[in-house]
Amino acid sequence: MLAPVLNGLEHNSQSYLKQERQIEMNRNVNLLSRLNSRRLKETIRLFIGRGCYDIRQNQPRRDAGFSLIETLISMAIVFFLLIGTAQMLSYSLLLKQKADTHRIAADLVSRKLEILKSLRPDDALLAPGIHEEIVKDQNSDRHFLLNWEVDSSGEMLKKISLSVFKRPYAGKPELKVVFYISNSLKF
Repeated sequence: MLAPVLNGLEHNSQSYLKQERQIEMNRNVNLLSRLNSRRLKETIRLFIGRGCYDIRQNQPRRDAGFSLIETLISMAIVFFLLIGTAQMLSYSLLLKQKADTHRIAADLVSRKLEILKSLRPDDALLAPGIHEEIVKDQNSDRHFLLNWEVDSSGEMLKKISLSVFKRPYAGKPELKVVFYISNSLKF
């Protein structure tokens, strides 16, 4: 008794769904017929196989992404910029290290000059000849060689050439200073 009623409901629901689908298709057809066929061709794209094709030209689209050549060129540009930046950074660190060494050498020379100027003219450190002293900088814990040569141009005037070498204490000095001490003028 319930079976014929259920069959009737099932048949009615299927026919209702078919009617709804038909109405929806009619709406879509009406919408498509309203659109201009040229405009429709411009907006519809077919995705076939490997790439994206445009219906109006039947050619692969060029705006689908970057090509391998473009990617390689951009990577090469970035690589050269990074190499240039790295070289500038290493060069600036080298210059900073040289400037620090030169500043320390100037500080050591200044201290030694004050010591030598405060000595009496007949002191052993002001005797003619070459004198050396290894000095440790208090701030950087680096060792330097202070080398001064005293040349006596008579009793009244002494020429002192003071040089500072960094380790390994050979080659060109970091800083070289020449000054004169006069006994008669008291400087």
